[in-house]
Amino acid sequence: TKRKSNLTLHLLKFIEMPSAKLFTRHLGVSCAMQYWFHIYWNTMILHLPDAPFQNARPQSEDEATGILSQYVPTLDTSSTERPLVCFTSTSWTEDERFDLLWYALELFDKRFSDYNIHMYVIITGRGPLRAMYERKVDFEPFSHIQVVMLWLDHLEYRKLIGCVDVGISLHDSTSGLDLPMKILDMLGAGIPVIAKNYACISELVNPSNGLLFDQAEEVFHILYTTPSKKGKNMKWGMATRNTCIDVWHEKCTHLI
Repeated sequence: TKRKSNLTLHLLKFIEMPSAKLFTRHLGVSCAMQYWFHIYWNTMILHLPDAPFQNARPQSEDEATGILSQYVPTLDTSSTERPLVCFTSTSWTEDERFDLLWYALELFDKRFSDYNIHMYVIITGRGPLRAMYERKVDFEPFSHIQVVMLWLDHLEYRKLIGCVDVGISLHDSTSGLDLPMKILDMLGAGIPVIAKNYACISELVNPSNGLLFDQAEEVFHILYTTPSKKGKNMKWGMATRNTCIDVWHEKCTHLI
């Protein structure tokens, strides 16, 4: 299977490399992609980053209370000391480093000796690894974390993102040149992001809107020390939707 995969890659490269020179204009979502095409394929591409959808926005406190109660009925949204609510969307593939998140959750779970839930983790999406992690939750449940796995339509998904405290991106790019659209969804909804570190992710996530991690211990430390929106103010970056939109419009002017 690996040999067939390598042959396929070589065939695609043989077709795509000369074909790229036939087009008059190329678009890429990252500066790293722009640089790679210039250096390795001698092809110029225009850097045009993704932007959040227009309906991605923060939810008001009343809206958030109603929406969260639908999906996490055990959460007391009225409490000023309510647990942290985290969110991640995924296709449940090997490119998503759920092993790091799960180890971080195990570390988090061991830090408490009471009988309370101290964090909610909402995961949306479908894919091949979902069943395995569902079994983990069923047979080795956490004592102080509640994991909620959902499949939502587009509108429900957009609304939910604007209600949570922190977004988590576990995407670990194979090429190191792409940027996850899920992070744009989170930034558009005005929530800070914890993202898996790789070659070009700092083009999207920086201290003004989130934090990067390499190891599970870093994820644990961030989650353990981050209060909810209902608690004291977060000590690290808050995302802003307008900043993402402004960058996109600035890049668009080069096309005119």
